[in-house]
Amino acid sequence: MLRFYFNRKRRALLLGLLLTASILLLYLLSYHHIKNTSYNLDNSTVYDIVLDAGSTGSRIHVFVFKKSGNDLELRSEHFKRVEPGLSSFASDASAAVDSLKPLLEVAISSVPPSHYRSTAVTLKATAGLRLLPKDQQIGILNAVDAYLNSTPFSNRGVSVITGDEEAVYGWMTLNYLLGRFDSNDKPPVVAIDMGGASTQIIFKTPTESAEWLPFRYALHLKIKESGFTLYHHSYLGFGLNEARKRIMSHYNDEQMLVCLSDGASKASGTKNETKGFLTTLNFDSCTELVRKAVFSDDICKHASCGIKGVPQPPIRGGEHEIHAFSYFYDLLRRIMPVNAPLSVASIREASQKVCNNPNHPASKGSMCLDLAYLYSYLSYGLKLSDTTLVHVADEIKGQSLSWSLGDSLAYLWKTEMTQY
Repeated sequence: MLRFYFNRKRRALLLGLLLTASILLLYLLSYHHIKNTSYNLDNSTVYDIVLDAGSTGSRIHVFVFKKSGNDLELRSEHFKRVEPGLSSFASDASAAVDSLKPLLEVAISSVPPSHYRSTAVTLKATAGLRLLPKDQQIGILNAVDAYLNSTPFSNRGVSVITGDEEAVYGWMTLNYLLGRFDSNDKPPVVAIDMGGASTQIIFKTPTESAEWLPFRYALHLKIKESGFTLYHHSYLGFGLNEARKRIMSHYNDEQMLVCLSDGASKASGTKNETKGFLTTLNFDSCTELVRKAVFSDDICKHASCGIKGVPQPPIRGGEHEIHAFSYFYDLLRRIMPVNAPLSVASIREASQKVCNNPNHPASKGSMCLDLAYLYSYLSYGLKLSDTTLVHVADEIKGQSLSWSLGDSLAYLWKTEMTQY
């Protein structure tokens, strides 16, 4: 009897152990399935790192996308900026590398370790590094390339990009944020990016335009399954700062009184001085000076031209949606609301109110000259009518209009660029 009791206890114990083991096995299988499911879901999250080495500083953009087939949805961005730019370390490549290390710390903390090897990193340098001698450029780029190879990420290269490449990537950023790559019923977007030294313009144009445009003014862009023929040009010397210098050196002190408030010339670092003269700001008179100094004598030898006889397909307000940013946004937001499209005429009228009133708080310094240049660029340079609408912004849907996002998209979509 006692032996039977112990046998029953032993069987019960064995059954209990088997039941516990079964439950544990089911839990482990379930846990493994959950982890696998989570991993598969996590595979739809893609990270890409772009280092923008500008003239005044370097920036890191860690873009986080949700990927579904060929579609990329931008979920978030991690950003940091450091100063000075890489060009400040022209003779010390190791110091240039050291300046980037705080930026890579952002990437290391933002990207999950499980995604390190599948995440690419690139550095692209712009205007500042372009101005250095070739040997110094190469020295810095080689040092940075070696450093990126030592990070846990996949190095997709370092380079100095041209103004035209900046324009293409900026156009991709703009169209992506506007949702134009997935829509065929919207007009083509014209992107105008006015910097300090140059102004880039780029827009979709009929394929026939590539037949008469000279080499390097048009390119074919293949994005996902779609093809785009783009006109692009970087107007060197037509950025705001360079244009201002050219205009001020073209006229004497007294002539410039219609454009500058007291002390503006000295602050701009030119030889002109308004001291001793009575400032008489007048927007229309200043605009005429700008037109004669910058936008006169445009001889066109092509089917259609932009500024200074540069070959360019025509921009028609009714057929194109025009977006202007950088200095357009920085200046115009100070004198008028920019949350809706602005007509060229409204830009002129708002500028007149500011410049024709010497007591207006926005009319100080070279503001009136700068506004006259912006208006003249649109009206006399691009030959836009007064009724043409221009969208002015520095971001769309909370995302800044930087070329870096376009570069990331071009890489992840394996975009093909072919120069005509």
